[in-house]
Amino acid sequence: MKSVAAILLALASAIPVAADCAAQSIDWEVADRFRLFTDPRHQNAYLNARQTILKTKGYRPPLLQPKNDLSLGWAINWPTRWNESTEQYDRNWIHQRNRTIRIKLTGVPQGAVCRWSLDAGTSCKERTLHTQVGVLTKITVDVVRNGAIVKKLNTDIEPKDIFIMVMGDSVGSGEGNPHLSLRAGAGDNDTVRYPAIWWDTHCHRSLLSGPAQAAVVYAERHPRQSVTFVSYACSGAEINDGVLTTYQGRETVNQIKQLLKDYGQEGNQIAALKGPNDTLKPAEHKLRSQIDRAAEVLCPLGEAACVKKQPDILIVAVGGNDIGFGEIGRTLLLSDPGPNVGEWRKKQQGDITPYFKKLSEDYSALAPVVRERIAPKSVLLMEYIDPSMYGQDKFCGRERTSFGKAAGKSKKDLDKNDPSGISTAINFSLYNLLVMREESRLAHWIVGGLNDRIRQAAALTWTAGAPGGTASVVPLQDMRGPDGLRRGLCATNSWFIGIGESLLRQGWISSDPVHKFPLKLTDKNNCPYPLENDVCKAVAGNVTSGILHPNFFGHYNAARQILLQMEAVLPKN
Repeated sequence: MKSVAAILLALASAIPVAADCAAQSIDWEVADRFRLFTDPRHQNAYLNARQTILKTKGYRPPLLQPKNDLSLGWAINWPTRWNESTEQYDRNWIHQRNRTIRIKLTGVPQGAVCRWSLDAGTSCKERTLHTQVGVLTKITVDVVRNGAIVKKLNTDIEPKDIFIMVMGDSVGSGEGNPHLSLRAGAGDNDTVRYPAIWWDTHCHRSLLSGPAQAAVVYAERHPRQSVTFVSYACSGAEINDGVLTTYQGRETVNQIKQLLKDYGQEGNQIAALKGPNDTLKPAEHKLRSQIDRAAEVLCPLGEAACVKKQPDILIVAVGGNDIGFGEIGRTLLLSDPGPNVGEWRKKQQGDITPYFKKLSEDYSALAPVVRERIAPKSVLLMEYIDPSMYGQDKFCGRERTSFGKAAGKSKKDLDKNDPSGISTAINFSLYNLLVMREESRLAHWIVGGLNDRIRQAAALTWTAGAPGGTASVVPLQDMRGPDGLRRGLCATNSWFIGIGESLLRQGWISSDPVHKFPLKLTDKNNCPYPLENDVCKAVAGNVTSGILHPNFFGHYNAARQILLQMEAVLPKN
């Protein structure tokens, strides 16, 4: 039996329509409107790769294996206007106002000619207009058939540019989601091995992050606007260690060198290891603060006293490292609440609560700096997705009386859904055997408290605009799939990265004794490392990064929430 839609379509196609009566109009759009890549063709490569992942059955995103395209060079890295050597964007590009417009005529009758106000041509085919952002161009077209004007068309073309900036930590950078796996085919008969490839190596910045996906989808949905997108988000950053101050980066110079050595690329002086004029970065190298670099690009080169380019949206994703969430995660994996769960919970909450208070204070210090130095038109503060729950509000892990039993998924499910083949040995044991439900309940309390502070920070004055300069919040705490189910770390269709997946994508990052960081939840009385001025410090690295972070689908669903907030505050077009 034919569907109603099929019957209506058949009836519509059977009714003759006079060609001269077809709807005629001038349509236009900004070409290459997601402004980030050095070559517009890389935009299509990126969009195609994203679509490839979206078509994956289940929730285990595949590792991208793009082939070498001789016309684009190594397109796998989707080269952007970010310069890893200078650790800054091309400022001329940011302030460039030139745009290319594609103009099409629709509904023009067969055999007609079109007289354009643009030039003396009479073709009705697509035209190209080179203009600038904010410049109004009036277009008229006379559609002529058999010597008579059958339609006068006109439109106003005035492209807009939406400037989106991102600051923050691994949630904003896309940690755990490199653009490429550790292996990439360089040709038909050979294979070249690389460490994971990122938009920025030091920061593990990925084009698969939630903010990046939201920006590119916004550009797709708004063809008459271009989107200039820049991100300084850096994995591991805190407000007072990376955003407002210098920061060692997620991968230090020593760690990058070691990874290159581990993958047979020793001596390969990639851009992340080079400074200006091809000088090599020293082992002690640190990144300038995100706020300094962001403020710097608001003025064109050579114009110290300028009218600053205002970001239309500043996305801020920070706070997890400020409360030591990574340390908390490791503690929960390795600890045992013991028989007295109440006392254990009380102690853990007591250790963490002071960092909630400190985070609120740090946000209060960050907001006026953003307002004065960046002056964004609007600010979005991102919440964190809760990894502790799955299904219909169930907590991950086991009860003390059910050691060895997985919560919510079987070994068979894991084997079937995990392409790495090592999830049963590693992910399954750690996340379903070592983690107890009481520990997941504590994690839920922690993420909830973290997001409470972010919501409170939104009421601060972030912008000079009305009303009151407050920020909007991207609500991710209670995020669920289309079926209403949570996708916590232990879900079969999880939105989070496990140890096996992280190893497969990023490998093992070696330690770097040159750089150290203070541990928040470990004091001098229980420090497993040599004390430094009575402070317990651990060397950077020596971990598999990406664990507990959203995978592609987690970022994809976060991007949907970001997009809703973006479209609520940006001009309609």
